[in-house]
Amino acid sequence: MLVLFMRLTLLFFVMAASTRLVVNSFDKLVSGLTAKGKIAVAAILVALSTSLPELFVTAASVIENKPEFALGEIARLRIEQV
Repeated sequence: MLVLFMRLTLLFFVMAASTRLVVNSFDKLVSGLTAKGKIAVAAILVALSTSLPELFVTAASVIENKPEFALGEIARLRIEQV
C-alpha cells in the first residue's frame, strides 16, 4: 500500500512538472500572435489534448491484440456525440 501511495505521489509531481512545461511552451508559441491567433492555437491544442486518451486506448488495444477495447472506445465516442 505504501509503494502504491509513493507511486501516486511521484506521478502527481511528474504531472505538475509536465503541466508547467506545456504552459511555458504554449506561452512561447503564441508570444507573437494576436488575440485571435492565441485563441485559435488554444482551441487546436484543446481539441488535440481531448482526443489523445482515445488515441492511446486504441493504440494500446492494437499492441496488446485486444480489438474489443478499440471497438468499445469507438462505440463510447459515438454515444457521447449523440
